Amino acid sequence: MPTSFSGRTLTASLLLAAACVTPAAAQDSSGLTKHLTLLGIPSATTAPHGSFFASLAYSTKRVATRDNDGDGSLALGFGLGDMNEGIGFQVTAEIVSLTDSFADSGYFDLKAATRITEGRTPLYLGASVGNIAPWGDAENNDVNVDVALTGFHLFETGSAIPTPIMFTVGYGTDLRDSYTKPGFFAGVGVGLTPSLAASVSWFGEYGTLGVSWSPPTRRNLSVTASLVDFTDELGDRRGVFSINYLFPKAFGG
Repeated sequence: MPTSFSGRTLTASLLLAAACVTPAAAQDSSGLTKHLTLLGIPSATTAPHGSFFASLAYSTKRVATRDNDGDGSLALGFGLGDMNEGIGFQVTAEIVSLTDSFADSGYFDLKAATRITEGRTPLYLGASVGNIAPWGDAENNDVNVDVALTGFHLFETGSAIPTPIMFTVGYGTDLRDSYTKPGFFAGVGVGLTPSLAASVSWFGEYGTLGVSWSPPTRRNLSVTASLVDFTDELGDRRGVFSINYLFPKAFGG
């Protein structure tokens, strides 16, 4: 497994549970009828208390390598606390690569989030620390920190079903210059239909275009497809696909 397929790159490009699963859970609690997601950047939301999530992702190209070999990743995590009533926490174990020796490299992420405003556009403030207790090749990467603000809004478009959007802006360490310098990230996601959502985001030096599908009767399942570095700014344009599942009330009552 190449060390260039770093934990920091994985978090940004493989679009794991923090960006894929949690918005679906958030929209269910708000009674929305359109699917909603934002791919490619960290969010300021956490998984519901007592829930467990899993995300399996595949990238068509390993990052910053001379070959075009694909690789996969796996994320497993759980949520604690309530970000709507106090502080929510999310713990995620990231397995960096599924090739060679399974789970021979990885790390942990810890995120905390809370709602800071209510009303028509609720806002959430979150902070995360990544690459904690790394093992294998991930030990070559530094601990990184992100701070983000995520908001949700419903637009009345004249139809029977309002159009939901979510947006995130944030700042983090190790986003630019081969993930060695701090930078900004931002993105917007739009609910298109009860099953389909789309998003665009920018993470430090590159952008991601993404779509997500979720069956209206099973919001805890989502399937995503993304074009990462779609402008080929870094010469690492690639497709990323993921399957994400949230198990609500898996523990803790």
